[in-house]
Amino acid sequence: MLTLTRNNTTQDLKEIQARIAALVRGIQTQPDNAADYAEALEVQLLLLNEVIENLQR
Repeated sequence: MLTLTRNNTTQDLKEIQARIAALVRGIQTQPDNAADYAEALEVQLLLLNEVIENLQR
């Protein structure tokens, strides 16, 4: 399972948000690499789910 290196949830969320935004820009500017960007987006979604699970504890 992926783990976040920080316990600061706000910082974790900001980092995930920034990565997702960068990946979306990548898809928009380099559609030929969309499959690679989609894979990276999946990783970010897993991290986001981890943050959500931690909040629910």
